[in-house]
Amino acid sequence: MNLKPLVIVVDLDDDISEVIGQSLAVGEEMVLDVALSYAMERPEDADLNAIFTGLSLYRKLKSKGLEPEIAIVGGSKRDEVDAQIKVRERVRKVLEEMEGKRELYIVGDGLDEVLVAEVLGDLAPVAAVKRVIVEQQESIETSYALIARYARKALTDPRFSKYTLGIPGIMIFVLAAFSMFGLLLEAVTFMLLILGVAMTIKGFALEKPIASLAGRILENIRETPHIKLAGMILMLALTASGVSAAYHAYVTEGFYEAVARSLTTSIPLMLIGVVMYVAVAHALESMISWSFRVFKHLAIISVFLASALAFHNLGTHFASSLTVGDIQPAEALYRATLDSNFIPIVITGTALGMLFEMIGRMKR
Repeated sequence: MNLKPLVIVVDLDDDISEVIGQSLAVGEEMVLDVALSYAMERPEDADLNAIFTGLSLYRKLKSKGLEPEIAIVGGSKRDEVDAQIKVRERVRKVLEEMEGKRELYIVGDGLDEVLVAEVLGDLAPVAAVKRVIVEQQESIETSYALIARYARKALTDPRFSKYTLGIPGIMIFVLAAFSMFGLLLEAVTFMLLILGVAMTIKGFALEKPIASLAGRILENIRETPHIKLAGMILMLALTASGVSAAYHAYVTEGFYEAVARSLTTSIPLMLIGVVMYVAVAHALESMISWSFRVFKHLAIISVFLASALAFHNLGTHFASSLTVGDIQPAEALYRATLDSNFIPIVITGTALGMLFEMIGRMKR
């Protein structure tokens, strides 16, 4: 059975619909009308060359008696995936409305449009793919015009501006802000961190999951009572203080001193932050709503406070052990664990928490 040709002119970013008000045109007469209308508005656009290339291919096939058909199919400006989905849906609609089986001749003005052939392959056989490359006069004026056109698209098109303006803008801001305080090396390090994160997100296509997660977090924050929000801020502030103290010790004194500072200060501050969140956020909010479960909150607070005390003692003894002779860090940590009563303090706090929990259940 001979398959009839269907020439598909792909406009993946759907530029043509901005001019003609539709994303699909089927038939030689309609496609020619679209080409003329588009030529009046954007005579230098590459999509126009793709349309006329598609019409030329259509007439060549028609002259061979192959009974071809032609259509312009637009995608979407939202993103590449959505654009491919829209193109596939519209091509399926065109195929369903045509009689007989068809084979596809795909015409596009760039690599993205050509790659869409992989998406359409299961709808109908792909007989040929033609990428339209517009010949340009090699002159300085033409080169400047092309550069200006693509630069304007890079700056105004949301698909590209977040990379050409957004990420560089953040990096320039970080560099300027850190430089004001004489932290040029830290600024370069932070810029590399931003660049690495951005490349990782783009490389693994994490934009949508991250945007969805951020939306849920913002929604939860908007719905969170002010008291809980205050407790959360206290917890984050204490956590940031602990991390800052450990980092400062690492930069000024060394790795093992940073470990000692983490044990004596950073981890206890983080645990106290959790205590503040429980005490300020949950406890006060429960009291206001007359649903205060005092022993449950006391159980949580006792465990975290005991843990904070245990880590503080462990860090103090570890720092002291490092100053004794040529003792190895591992041995110093072992001695500090025994001398600081780390395990007994944690067990005591846990037991106290269990006691409060039992009392709370008995009160019900």
